[in-house]
Amino acid sequence: MEHTLLCLLLLLSTHIYSGHSEDDGQAKAVLTIRPKSSQIFSGESVTFRCNIQRGKVTDWEYTWRKDVVDLFSRKHKYEISEVNISNSGNYWCLGRHIDQKKDSKWSDAVTLTVTALPTASVKMVTTQETLYPRDTVKLQCDISNYTGWTYHWLMNKELLSSQTSKTSTISLSDQAGQYQCQGTRTKRPQNSYLSSSLHISVTALPETTLTVNPNPAYKGETVTLTCSVGSDSGWSYTWHKDNTKKVVTLSDRHTTTGATFTISRAAESDQGLYWCQGEIQSRSISSIISDPVTITVKGVNPGPSTSVLVGVVVGLVVAGVLLAILLVLLCRYKKAKDSCCNRIFSPPQPQSTNLDPQQDQGSTQSQAPDAGYTHLQHDGANIYDTITPSDNDDNDAGTATAGSSDVMYAQIQLKQLDKKKKKMTADPKENPVYSAVKTGKTTATGLVDVTYAEVNLKQKAKAKKKKETATPPEADLVYSQLKPCTAPGT
Repeated sequence: MEHTLLCLLLLLSTHIYSGHSEDDGQAKAVLTIRPKSSQIFSGESVTFRCNIQRGKVTDWEYTWRKDVVDLFSRKHKYEISEVNISNSGNYWCLGRHIDQKKDSKWSDAVTLTVTALPTASVKMVTTQETLYPRDTVKLQCDISNYTGWTYHWLMNKELLSSQTSKTSTISLSDQAGQYQCQGTRTKRPQNSYLSSSLHISVTALPETTLTVNPNPAYKGETVTLTCSVGSDSGWSYTWHKDNTKKVVTLSDRHTTTGATFTISRAAESDQGLYWCQGEIQSRSISSIISDPVTITVKGVNPGPSTSVLVGVVVGLVVAGVLLAILLVLLCRYKKAKDSCCNRIFSPPQPQSTNLDPQQDQGSTQSQAPDAGYTHLQHDGANIYDTITPSDNDDNDAGTATAGSSDVMYAQIQLKQLDKKKKKMTADPKENPVYSAVKTGKTTATGLVDVTYAEVNLKQKAKAKKKKETATPPEADLVYSQLKPCTAPGT
């Protein structure tokens, strides 16, 4: 009986002690994290859980803290669906009993470290600078660290489902595009960052220009066709005749070299429409086909001889005209000269004499009674003009033997004027300019009555005097002798 009482007392004391401990002791919060990996990657989901070992979960209200900042959640779980670098830090939790209004102790800190995802980058392996529609380019996606990636390609943010390898060959559209890549895998990290955009420009297909020289051509000539596609190199050319689907057949007369197509010994069969087009065979790129050019082959080639003949004929005509003009001018000049030196009043044969005016009177005795002429007579520097008018008077025969009845002389001495216009001296003998008219008659024995005019013009000295030659005083005299046919007293 005593033993039973002792056991009851011991049980009661134990119950009293434990109840006091429950009422007076402070509970502690325990914080856990999922996943438990020491390395969390950006984009992954993280869950924190706070546990207090007294009562039920619903008996407590929870407080969350990151570093020194309290979070607003009051639940026993705190979730971050996609963590990023800014979520890294130390986390705590605390529970407050809803009924007793008592707080638990703060949990131990749990550290969250967020690691950035691997970076993806895209680059173009193709090296050509100019890209055309339907051109193909090779792209490559590189992801730093880790292995086992599956690659995804995007154009203008749209997924290209057919491309999943590290390198991708893409056929370009007519427009420019933005290309990106990204990697995924089954292990953590399961994704890479999306790469930056790679801009690819597409140039419109170039136009083609066709030139033909010569056109039209003549049979037997060589015709050259030249095809031009901008300034890009690496083009080869195809030639079409009559329609764009018919390629010109090469032969010994039809050859190609680079951008030229040569037709040797052109024939009528070479006439027709021609096109050309540029190609880059290694890239399967073709330029826009050229506009057609019509080649015409004529039957006869006038050749250079016709042109030369025409030139010769024109030259001869011009030379003939110039020669005719020259002859006309020469005749006019000679006629003018003859009119100054010879004054022919009647057709009888002229006679000349080299005598001076007095001696000339005797020579006139031998002239025919009806002789009438004008003739210049030269004696050194003297010029005589003897004029005997014709008069068919019956008495002329008798007087002819006796000589001319009346003689008129005009004696003129000409001297060149000085270019420097020197002053003339006052002495009239040195610079005579005068006219002396003398009248008289002449018979067979000499001058009886003579009428003449004498004019002496003094030459003016030149700027540079030449050596003077000794000439007789009559060297610059000009006489004009007039002889009537009727003698005085008849």
